[in-house]
Amino acid sequence: LPAEIPIDRVAGRYWGQIFKGKRMVLLQMLERLEPVMEVTVAGPDRLRVASPGMGPADYTQVGVNAYRSGDGGRTLIFAASPRGINANWADGSAPFYFRRLPWHYRLGLTIYPLPIALLVLLTAAALLLKSEGRKAERRLAFAAVAGALLVTLGVGAELELAMSQLYHGGRTGLAIAWRSALHLGLGVLVAVPILAVLAGRGAADGRSAGPIKRIYLAVVGLAATVAVVLTGYWGLIGRFTN
Repeated sequence: LPAEIPIDRVAGRYWGQIFKGKRMVLLQMLERLEPVMEVTVAGPDRLRVASPGMGPADYTQVGVNAYRSGDGGRTLIFAASPRGINANWADGSAPFYFRRLPWHYRLGLTIYPLPIALLVLLTAAALLLKSEGRKAERRLAFAAVAGALLVTLGVGAELELAMSQLYHGGRTGLAIAWRSALHLGLGVLVAVPILAVLAGRGAADGRSAGPIKRIYLAVVGLAATVAVVLTGYWGLIGRFTN
């Protein structure tokens, strides 16, 4: 018999997945945007399940890791695996099943910060107009803007073209082109925090920046770090083809 999963471990957010095994990079991004099934504990042996497109309904435990709806129409069964906890309906809707998402799969942590960071980096273009010949600030501005544009191009192409042009069309050369742009942009962004420190210290001409500019430079450096970390989190760093 399968080991019983404590009811508090069953609770969480589940994403509907259509196949098991290794997921494509594109699906790793999309699963953060798709509707999820919310499972919460409603009692010692009762769960409240809100499926996509359906209101919440209570499910009572009727067996090991098995919970049946109040009207008896559906039974939800959970199972533990090395990848986490999965769920499926007893009516056998496989290969479609639900996989519990980790806490860090939330939009506020994995989706929204990236475009915000890229927009912040683009504001560094203003330094080109106000740098007054300071080389450190001009280098920072160029790196921030160029890196943001290249990363935007790479991620945008991945979302728009990966399914149609690579996974189905097999155009490896095109994939190498857009992922090369992505990697080049990330390489440039890695230097942004260093350049921000140099610009803040006025290393190029001995003129240190004021407190407001220092705060702005710190924000720009943080934005570059966020862009690099999240792109790596999505699995795009180091992956030119699949």
